[in-house]
Amino acid sequence: MIKVMEVRQTCDFSPAQWEGRTDDGCFIYARYRWERLTIRTGASPQEALGGELVYEALLEDDLDGPDGYAKLKAATAQCIAWPEALLPVEDR
Repeated sequence: MIKVMEVRQTCDFSPAQWEGRTDDGCFIYARYRWERLTIRTGASPQEALGGELVYEALLEDDLDGPDGYAKLKAATAQCIAWPEALLPVEDR
């Protein structure tokens, strides 16, 4: 099971996106668009965007919007342990 130590949501709607770090120091990138959830990992944030595919599924449950993180955690609970809460969004 992949254990995510920290994660922040970088986009709320179309696509919903989350970026974080795992307990072994890898970066993780989750993206939900057109009912497809993909999760990839890599050695850097940029590498994670097109890195190793660790999860992919078509979901009927919409992950866009304010409750998307809770739905992301529920959809991937069998293979990914997410932190309880998101980190705050960084100022851009």
